[in-house]
Amino acid sequence: TPPKKDGDTPPPEENDDEPDDKETNDDGKGPGTIEGYGAVFHSETDPGTEYELWSEPGFRAVERIARGCFSRALDEQDDARATFNHDDNLLLGRSSAGTLRMEEDETGLRYENDLPDTQTGRDVAELVSRGDVTGSSFGFVAEREMWEESDNGADGRVAVRTLQSVRLLDVGPVTYPAYSSASVGGRSAKGAVRAVGSVEEARESYRRWKEQRKESLPLGAKL
Repeated sequence: TPPKKDGDTPPPEENDDEPDDKETNDDGKGPGTIEGYGAVFHSETDPGTEYELWSEPGFRAVERIARGCFSRALDEQDDARATFNHDDNLLLGRSSAGTLRMEEDETGLRYENDLPDTQTGRDVAELVSRGDVTGSSFGFVAEREMWEESDNGADGRVAVRTLQSVRLLDVGPVTYPAYSSASVGGRSAKGAVRAVGSVEEARESYRRWKEQRKESLPLGAKL
C-alpha cells in the first residue's frame, strides 16, 4: 500500500506474538522493509510536486517530473542503489541484488527497500519508525527534458524544466526532500531530494536552451 503523502508516515506493523522483536525480519536477516515514493509526478493541485531550482529578482526556475519519466530506466533495469541522504557510504540496497525494488505508478517512482542488518540499516529503520525521517529523494542524470518560460506579470518570469527521461542513480530516504510530497514509510517485515541532479547542471541546461532558442528566432525577434 503506497504511503500517505505530505510527510505522513504509516506506523510499522507490530507482531503481537513477538513484541520484543519488532525490528527483525521473519528470517532474522534485517530490521525490516521501508517503502515510499522517491519522486512524484507534477500535479497542478499539489505544490509539493514542484521544486524551485533557483531564483533571483524578477525570475525563478522550477523543476517538474513528467509521467513516464522513469519508464526507460525501469525497462532497461538501471542498477540503482538505495542510500540514506544520497550518501554512497550509507548503502541500504541495490536493484541488481533484489534488495531495492522500483516501479512507476500514477503517483510517481515507488520503491521498496529491504534494509540490511548493518548499523546504517538499523538506524534508518529506527528513524523512519519514530517519524524522524519521512521524506525520500532520487539521484539522476537527465536524458531528456523540456524547458518553457513565461511572464507572470508582477511575479516576474518563470522558467519550467520538465524532466521527461532520466538515468537513475539512487533512491532512498532523506532528511530534507526537495519535493515535499515524496515520502517514506516503514513497515515491519513481519507484517515509504532533493532529486539530485545538481542546480549547476540545471543552470547550464537552461543556458543552452536559451541559446538554442535565440538561434532559432527570426532576425529581429525578441525572447
